[in-house]
Amino acid sequence: MEAWLKTRVKNKSYANNDETKIVLDLVKKYMEDGALFDTLDKNFSQIMGTNNSIKITSFINIMTALLVPYTMQSIERALYEKIFIFSMCWGICGLFDPEKREQFHKWLEERKAPLPSISAPKMVASERENVFDFLVHKDSSNWKTYDPEKWEKPKKFAFSQILIPTVDSTRSAYLIKMIQNLEISAFCTRSVLIVGAMGTAKTSSILMYCQKLDEKSAFKRINFSSATSPFNFQCSIDAEVEKRTARTYEPPGGKKLVVFIDDMSMPVVNVWGDQVTLEIVRQLIDQQGFYFLTKDQRGEFKQINNLLFI
Repeated sequence: MEAWLKTRVKNKSYANNDETKIVLDLVKKYMEDGALFDTLDKNFSQIMGTNNSIKITSFINIMTALLVPYTMQSIERALYEKIFIFSMCWGICGLFDPEKREQFHKWLEERKAPLPSISAPKMVASERENVFDFLVHKDSSNWKTYDPEKWEKPKKFAFSQILIPTVDSTRSAYLIKMIQNLEISAFCTRSVLIVGAMGTAKTSSILMYCQKLDEKSAFKRINFSSATSPFNFQCSIDAEVEKRTARTYEPPGGKKLVVFIDDMSMPVVNVWGDQVTLEIVRQLIDQQGFYFLTKDQRGEFKQINNLLFI
């Protein structure tokens, strides 16, 4: 956290001259004095295990994205705290199920956090509203619920292809867009992994987001199965990029390519417990490339730029 804050000062990307002090005070209030990680380990379960370094990286990604509109301004501590809480909810606690999210909301109340006001009907509903149902609205600097767009019937109507916006899909699109609009830096990554049980509309939410990509972006969907091999994946990516220099490739037309990997957990697990297909995915995301397989260049590294992953 201190390294991230020093980088923001160095790059003059802070939102208040006292940003470092404000954020470290909030770190102390929630993460240190509140014994956040010990509390989470003892009292909260997640739908997928992640280590604390990944949680903090996700937290920093989200907070960086939320602070972008306020660069070199002088926003109040109250707004910082709301942005901090939102980032903490999704970066550190985003893998909680609905019951644990409500429990975390109560934990924040005990810390006297500036949480959104929950209406009386929503307090007694079967699925009670909590902080995870709100975003920090830029214009009002306050909490606001997610508002799905009004659905309009398309000109070519195909029942099997209908995608109707919901609060969940709107929230997912908001989080994806926020991360993918970041500039890559030592602290910020631009890949998004959506997890959840079967039938929770993960694919539909991503497709709705990708339908609204601008003209500067291209889209590639890759469906994984138990038969998907590293070679299949590499060929799918190679088919979408073209040569720029000897070993550097990019999507055509100067566009960014949004790669949607569906059913990422499906590739076969070998006898050692590895999913080798996911290793080449990791390599492409981490190192921005993989190795040539052609006979004349085999073993040389192929740099691939302008890829984003969901």
